[in-house]
This record gives sequence, structure tokens and C-alpha cells, in this order.
Amino acid sequence: MHTTTTRRALLGGAGLATAALIAPAVAATHSAPVGISPAFAALIAANAAAEKACKVYDANVCAPLTAKARTQAEALPHTAVIIRDRAFSTAVPADVMLSRAIIAGARDKRGYRDHRTFAAAAIRRKRAEKRIWAQSGAAAASEESDRLTDVWADAQGTVAAHPVSTAADLHAKLAFMLAYGMAAEDGWFPYLVADAARVVKMEGR
Repeated sequence: MHTTTTRRALLGGAGLATAALIAPAVAATHSAPVGISPAFAALIAANAAAEKACKVYDANVCAPLTAKARTQAEALPHTAVIIRDRAFSTAVPADVMLSRAIIAGARDKRGYRDHRTFAAAAIRRKRAEKRIWAQSGAAAASEESDRLTDVWADAQGTVAAHPVSTAADLHAKLAFMLAYGMAAEDGWFPYLVADAARVVKMEGR
């Protein structure tokens, strides 16, 4: 990619300030001019295909597997103990961190058997969570989801970075960027300036 397209941008959460600036100009024409170049239209279509593949996989594969794995992991029993009149539970991350800190700072580790037993229980539960994550297929699904998201991000970035030289293509690009919340401050402004210069040059012929 020529610049960074984040998950936030893919979800339409980035570039709202820039979108607010270009929205009136783009919306005033109601729709993009007809006759965008075949090459640019192909890039927009490729982005649409990548977006669909990403969203379909997330909805039909990744999300169900992740939800199932999370439910199984949350069902694992926690360990709750009282150590020197204080309650400790593996359900409370701060308790686990405190117990580990006490063990790490102790000169004589043998004097903190209760803390070592508790910390070991936390480790066993965490390992069980990882086994569930791996065996359920959720881990692999998450990696595939990330890969598809990267493909979509690259396709989106390719559209924005593609050099255009006609008003129709530039309008289509601005409408595309507005739809996805792609901001000039994310690094796209130089591409738009270069596009505008090419359009002016072509119209001046």
C-alpha cells in the first residue's frame, strides 16, 4: 500500500473532518458522473469484492467460532482463595498481578506457598483458554480474518492512490473516499492534489 489504511478507516470511523469538508461538493452533484475509466472502475470493483469477502467471512465463520470459544473459555472455573485475610481470585487480573509481584519480590520463595499455588492456578487457566482458542478454530479464523482485512485495506488504498486524469474519475475517487471515511490527514492529500493537477492539464488541452 502507498499509505496506511486501518481497521478504523475500513469501518468508516476515520477522517470525519475531511469527509465533512468534501461531502457538500460531492453530494451537490447527486451522483458520480458517468464514464469513469475502465481501469479505475475495475479497482473499485476489486475493492467491493474484497470488502464482501472480508465481511462474509467475519459474519459466517470468524464471529461464530470466536463467540463459541469465548463462551467455553468463560465457563472455565476460577480459583478463589484467602491469603493472609485477603481474597484473591483468578477472575480478577489485578489479584493475579499482585500475587506474582509478591512472589517476585520475596527473598525466600518458600515462604509464599499460597501465592505460588494461586499463581500456578492462574497459569493453568490461561493455558486452558489458549487450548480452547486453538482447538476451536477461532485462532486460525482470526488470522484469516486479519488477512482478508489486509487484502481489503490494500484494495481500498489502491483505489485512493490510483492516478486519475479525468473529472469523472476524480469525482468517483472523492465519493469513494467519502464513503469509507478516508482522510487527507491519513496521507491521501498529495494523491488528490496530483489528481487535480492532471485533470486541469487534461482540460486545458
